[in-house]
Amino acid sequence: MKLEATLHGWSVELGEPPESLARRLRLAGVKFERGVNVSAFDMFRALSGGLREAQAREANARAELLESLIEERKGVVLPHAEVQTIMRNVLLPIRQHFLSLPSFAGHLCNPSDPELARKALQEWVETSMAIVREESQKLSEHAKRTPSK
Repeated sequence: MKLEATLHGWSVELGEPPESLARRLRLAGVKFERGVNVSAFDMFRALSGGLREAQAREANARAELLESLIEERKGVVLPHAEVQTIMRNVLLPIRQHFLSLPSFAGHLCNPSDPELARKALQEWVETSMAIVREESQKLSEHAKRTPSK
């Protein structure tokens, strides 16, 4: 006895959209055409293959999570919040130094018009701080995307 049905028939019977079943069949390497019967064996293989792949992905994700927790406990990697605190502690003094530059160096740059010099230096500081923020954001985004190993 050979059980067969068209993709539409399997869709009705299994309650799955035909597009989803077609994708699963292609992933399982089953060649089929619309309107032509697909065997129950091929459909089962396509559906169970997806389950095995999902279980494998879940197992890999669990293993990576355990690995990262072990590395964190060993001190090989730092938690994201701790890295942010360290970066803040490093960058804050640099930021404060940048911000003090216009008032500190204005009279040194142009003794006859220290206010003009202060404004020019303030513009430089604002541009520099924007660059630092942008680069810090890139670093933060990269750290979030990069898996810890």
